[in-house]
Amino acid sequence: MELERRSLKEAPRMGGLALVRSGDEVLERLGLSGSSCRQCCGRLGRLLAAELALAYVGLRLQRPKYTSMAQARAEEERERGGVDGA
Repeated sequence: MELERRSLKEAPRMGGLALVRSGDEVLERLGLSGSSCRQCCGRLGRLLAAELALAYVGLRLQRPKYTSMAQARAEEERERGGVDGA
């Protein structure tokens, strides 16, 4: 695959895919020209599953610790020394 000899000054600043002519050429440069839609969707599904698994593990390790309102009220009453208003 050879790049055409065009000046980079003429090309818009869009990155490495700025000098392509068709969608097929984009797929070829991305390395997806021989892949079927089913293969691409399968790879995307595996990537999504890995991302969700990593997010789940991160949330499980770093989850905030909360207490229930009933526990908080019981602790508050114990600190005050019994029942309010007595």
